[in-house]
Amino acid sequence: MSLHGKLHEIVGGEVLAWLDNGVICLKAIAPNNADPVEMNEHEAEELVQVLQTLIRECR
Repeated sequence: MSLHGKLHEIVGGEVLAWLDNGVICLKAIAPNNADPVEMNEHEAEELVQVLQTLIRECR
């Protein structure tokens, strides 16, 4: 994992998002990665905002 920009923590730190050479990367870091990451409406909106930010940074 090489970070060329900001590391974004989402869903209380359970999901990380970053750019790696123009590629948007997401990683679940929940204690048991086999479990799904559950989000409420606010957390889902935060994820959308982070993805939109990363898309803009790719351009």
